[in-house]
Amino acid sequence: LYPCHLVEQMWHCHILDVVNYCHDMMLLCGHVVGHNPDGALDSAAKQKRDEATRASLKEHFGRYDEEVWNFSSDVLEGKNHNIELRSDDTSNQQGAAIPDMIRIIIIDESRKEEVLNNVRGTVKMGALFKTYAANKGIDVLSLRFHLDGETIPFDETPASLALEDGDRINCMLKQVGC
Repeated sequence: LYPCHLVEQMWHCHILDVVNYCHDMMLLCGHVVGHNPDGALDSAAKQKRDEATRASLKEHFGRYDEEVWNFSSDVLEGKNHNIELRSDDTSNQQGAAIPDMIRIIIIDESRKEEVLNNVRGTVKMGALFKTYAANKGIDVLSLRFHLDGETIPFDETPASLALEDGDRINCMLKQVGC
């Protein structure tokens, strides 16, 4: 059997915390569930495991959440991220504004790239920053996000910062002094 992409990503994060991961596995399963990172390299075998898992879920539970199981990392690699979208908000595939949402562009100064993010005005900036960092494989605490030269607190929202559609946020690696 094989987990869906979202569960796999969560599992990868959990397994990095070795002590707690082992404790949780012993508590839940009675043994440590191992991981074979090379298992994803054989795409035909991975596809068969995925199909077997979906069939098993359908057999045991009658159905499975197709939105979760059809989610792909390709969505993230498109550099057009929708934060806190409802399932009926997925019409934005070309970067067009979605009602009740604004487009915020994160400018990664070290990589010289821009990432478009569609966010609701009420989402905490910390959620946006954590998602951005996770997609880059970087600890969010090693990054700094600035708007007009000022650090953006994680508990602010686009609305509280008076951000408008198309506003740009600068992202840089945290500088540590001696």
